[in-house]
Amino acid sequence: MVLMAILLLPLFSLAQKPITGRVVSSTDQTPIPGATIIVKGLKTGTSTGVDGSFSIKAKEGEVLVITGVGVTRQEFIVGKDNDVTITVVASAKDLNEVVVTALGIKKKPSD
Repeated sequence: MVLMAILLLPLFSLAQKPITGRVVSSTDQTPIPGATIIVKGLKTGTSTGVDGSFSIKAKEGEVLVITGVGVTRQEFIVGKDNDVTITVVASAKDLNEVVVTALGIKKKPSD
């Protein structure tokens, strides 16, 4: 039994673990809602809630890629901690790419 446990120990370190945390602004530590977090090279992903919180499964050593409107792309290497805070830098360039549209009501001219 002990020998089997020793042989299987490396496999447990390769298993995915739940990572929870928050994404915050570097300037004032305010939460960043709606940021996208993916595991680099995989299709696994999630987005942050209104309070900047997230939860994702990843292996130690994998890279989380954080993107969002108004923030620069950030990469974060998963370590031993299961609860993390990821700080991102605001990007004015991305804000210029946002397009706002609205529906209008057009009345027919009276005859």
